[in-house]
Amino acid sequence: MGGSLPRMKDHGTFTTLAQVEEFLTSHQISTGRPTDIQIGDYFTLGSYKVYIAGIDTEYNKGSIEVTTHHITCIANFGNSKMNSTNTTSGGYGGATVMQSFLDGKATELRNICGSHLLNRKVFLSNGFNNGQTSGCTWYNKYLTLMSETQVYGSPQWATNGFDTGDGYEKLPIFNELTPLQIFGRAYIWLRGLNSASHFCLVDMSGLANIGGASASFPAVALFCLG
Repeated sequence: MGGSLPRMKDHGTFTTLAQVEEFLTSHQISTGRPTDIQIGDYFTLGSYKVYIAGIDTEYNKGSIEVTTHHITCIANFGNSKMNSTNTTSGGYGGATVMQSFLDGKATELRNICGSHLLNRKVFLSNGFNNGQTSGCTWYNKYLTLMSETQVYGSPQWATNGFDTGDGYEKLPIFNELTPLQIFGRAYIWLRGLNSASHFCLVDMSGLANIGGASASFPAVALFCLG
């Protein structure tokens, strides 16, 4: 982390499309070389405190590439179960948190951000069989939970590479800050599968850990604004 923490500048509160566009324009996000933007800075979008986790981290990714320069953001969207029962049978891509909870939050953000909330083609797990994640497929999504690699730099409890998918590099914010420094002592869901009933998570002490799919923990999701 070096000798000092990031500055963590508060850029204000945005509740309208005009405010979002003013922020993106004034900081020259579309150029790929933003001004007065640093990793760890934050702003409030609607009712959610949003942290800038990287710049252009998703650029050119996906089966249909992201070609818009952007800031990569993370926010705690509140507690959710991964599934209503203790199962990982549909993988992360088929989990309730993905298909219902985060899709609902994406609708909230789109009402504020419009097309500046970028749709991404993301590679997510879609099954668990014989003790490991059994496959992946492409999904169109605005919000996704983070992979273990995006937080820790490598897989920890996930069974194989299907759990990492497109989230194959550590987010820059976690080179400067820990999840505990950002979100406090909380369990945070991650998108990796560990068993037929457990998903991966960050626990309240900051350790990589696992939790039963029907437990309700914060859904900290990644999204892009550009």
